[in-house]
Amino acid sequence: MVYQLPLPVPPPTKKHTAVKVVGGIVAGVVVFGVGVAAGSGGSNSVTPAAATVKTVTVTVPGPTRTVIETLTVQPTTTQPPGPKTQVVNGTFHVGEDIVADRWKTDGPSGASALGMCYWEREKNDSGDFSAIIANDNIKGPASITVNAGEFVKFDGDCSWSHS
Repeated sequence: MVYQLPLPVPPPTKKHTAVKVVGGIVAGVVVFGVGVAAGSGGSNSVTPAAATVKTVTVTVPGPTRTVIETLTVQPTTTQPPGPKTQVVNGTFHVGEDIVADRWKTDGPSGASALGMCYWEREKNDSGDFSAIIANDNIKGPASITVNAGEFVKFDGDCSWSHS
């Protein structure tokens, strides 16, 4: 991301103003980028890469001032595009939103008032009762197998992962 500065920059009228102007200019023109390397073998793991920070020198009228700006760049840890391998609640299209195959959970984490989770395999996402292939309420570890083209609904306080 590159920021363009408005030109011309008026000369500072006070010493403390010069530091603020230079500091603002330096902060506005620092350019940075973050690289993310995805894992190999078709997995959806993400390995954060080191941040790249470029130094930019800015000349402004007036006395020379040294300004130190600190820039902290946090690498992204979001899942890459494509079918997810970990989900919590929602309705997902198998093969597009999540990967097909076996999914498992350790059960509710304890934050649920009922202490259980619900899963549902569906022929489509119409919401009709007739679309349900299978469903269950669970209170502990469980696993289900979903096929490409189906929809799966997870509800409650469980984290699901592809196994």
